[in-house]
Amino acid sequence: MVITNCAERFSASGTLSPPSNCDHSVIFASMNLFSHRSRSYKRHVWNFNNVNSADLNCELSQMDWFSLWENTNDIHETYSCWYSHFRSIIEKYIPLKTVTIRPYDKPWMDSKVRHAIRRRDRLLRIHNIRPSPLPWESYRAQRNFATSLIRFAKKSFYERANKDLSNPDIKCKKWWSIVNRVCGREHSSSIPPIIINEVPFLIPRKKRAFLTIILCYRLNFHLPMPFLLLSSPIRHSDFYRILLLQRSKCLN
Repeated sequence: MVITNCAERFSASGTLSPPSNCDHSVIFASMNLFSHRSRSYKRHVWNFNNVNSADLNCELSQMDWFSLWENTNDIHETYSCWYSHFRSIIEKYIPLKTVTIRPYDKPWMDSKVRHAIRRRDRLLRIHNIRPSPLPWESYRAQRNFATSLIRFAKKSFYERANKDLSNPDIKCKKWWSIVNRVCGREHSSSIPPIIINEVPFLIPRKKRAFLTIILCYRLNFHLPMPFLLLSSPIRHSDFYRILLLQRSKCLN
């Protein structure tokens, strides 16, 4: 017997003919299982190794920042104007490049190793299609070359990681970044579960609301108790209405 509360996960079910010397039929069910695999994506990164610090600081200090918000009282327009000018100056002196992020790559993988592996696999496919001594020798040479590159890349990566982790002046953030890369841990931007009065809150919206209300308490905004607000779904409009009301009371 197959019991489930997710019937949509099954594509087929039924019974088969009884096997020999048995009077019981076989029950079967086919499930639709999908494995999620993160795809590669592009990201723009700043190349801080080639920063023209002298010219950057000079132009930033000579910029008349107060003139950007003289003719407006809107905070959004002020920020947009400031950010556009600041970004234009930054782009002049800090190179911006586009990199490809492959979440499932090994930490020691680089472009040379990836190119060698692709060429090795391509030569193997050629040999499988048209087996002959020449393609096989080409594949063997490329296979040995790719293996040596992989060994050298692994050795170099772990030597650099060991050197950086042994540096007493390394910053805490960089130290944990190296440890996570070595251990293969993925960076997660989600908020961990929050337990209030022994009740776990797993919905991201409620967790964000709870942390925001805690921040308001730190800023002396007298809002209702967090677990009272989180006992029911919170809309952004309701939260802003309560926040503005309490703010007006504090100012008065």
